[in-house]
Amino acid sequence: MSEQSGGPRTVGPKESVAVGVIAMGILTIVMPWALPLALAAWGAASDQYLALWGSNVLIGIVTVLSGISVWRLKDL
Repeated sequence: MSEQSGGPRTVGPKESVAVGVIAMGILTIVMPWALPLALAAWGAASDQYLALWGSNVLIGIVTVLSGISVWRLKDL
């Protein structure tokens, strides 16, 4: 049903993709908090961890912003 007829609004593929991309971004931001144990087992240096943590957070923020932009995108 269309919104003009007053029927219920459904979730379309655009909204589904946007929510999936936002969730992926949130998981990418949260992932570095699980890495210290693995890096300690591998014997990686702390400066390598900081570079990995920073790049993960930056990529996660960009991913969340792209999901929001997909959600806000108007149909052409």
